Amino acid sequence: MNPFQIKFQIDALDLFKRIRASHMGAHMYENHAGMMGDLNISGDRMWHNAATLEPDYYIPSQDIVFLRNTLPELAQYLPRGLPVVDLGPGSIPAVEEKSLPIVQTLQSRFYRPIDMSSQYAHAAARFMQNRMPDVQSEGVIADIFSPHTVHGVDEPVLTYFGGATITNLLHSGVEYFPREVLVNTLKDFRSLTRDGWLLISYDSNNNEDHLFRAYGTYWFGLFACNVFYRIAAELPHRGFDPDAFDYIPEWNAPCHQFIHYLVARHDLNFTLAGQEFRVAQGEKFNVLNSYKFPTGLFHACAEEAGFEIVHDWQDSSPLRLILLRVHAEDFMNENFIQRQSTSQYISAYADNHAA
Repeated sequence: MNPFQIKFQIDALDLFKRIRASHMGAHMYENHAGMMGDLNISGDRMWHNAATLEPDYYIPSQDIVFLRNTLPELAQYLPRGLPVVDLGPGSIPAVEEKSLPIVQTLQSRFYRPIDMSSQYAHAAARFMQNRMPDVQSEGVIADIFSPHTVHGVDEPVLTYFGGATITNLLHSGVEYFPREVLVNTLKDFRSLTRDGWLLISYDSNNNEDHLFRAYGTYWFGLFACNVFYRIAAELPHRGFDPDAFDYIPEWNAPCHQFIHYLVARHDLNFTLAGQEFRVAQGEKFNVLNSYKFPTGLFHACAEEAGFEIVHDWQDSSPLRLILLRVHAEDFMNENFIQRQSTSQYISAYADNHAA
């Protein structure tokens, strides 16, 4: 197993051990051979169908339109030639509709797509290299929510995080809004900007009816379920039945948290990677969060993370697009610490997985 297959297995085990929750999103977009009856329920296919066939799921299409309409004004705030780091670039159509126009508008010299999916990271880099041969493009396979991610560009960059993916904060609880998690995540992204800028889309929609129309759909349900079919297809197990789970989303209004649960239809006993598990009928597993940030709350967390707000755009949809600039003094104070932390992490990882 390569390091990312090892991480998939560890994350799956942690989910069923009830150690962590909401952390499976990084594994939900992969191409895999999992089958639900006669349907190949591969993550990339299910995501494409959810994004293109469900008219009430507004985020993918609105994110593209919003960015394209904003680019002329956005360019006024940024220097020409600015390198672009693309967090979670997504499929080739998404790269073509969003990342490519950014790189073209800024006349960027470097493009670094970062994704846990090697398929997406490398495909985005190849696409950009083909369309813009003068741009140095290189895919980086890494968890975009990891504080140890590095991209190899040692100058100020524009870090772009589209698709309102910031809503997928990693937080297991349902009792309170995880302000500290959001602030720390933004701090991690701040280190990736290299004293530059962060362009990020987020969703401010707290309308319960609207949210259930967007997420409570056939194709989004299959997208949420696909990760259990991937477990069945790729990890060693006995008795694990992905058909035994239903997608049942919930809206936790006080915490601005839309939760994507997979719920057991009946009692289930199975082994996974040699470990035994029991799941009771009705037990819920949170595979993904979709937080919906009120604008004032998001602004406060961004400022606490060391950013200044350059501009926050809004159109007719609940989506927002915000440009943040790093406070230079904050970056310099923490840059050395971040480099040291990253070096220690890489050394430890290499030691642990040398075999």
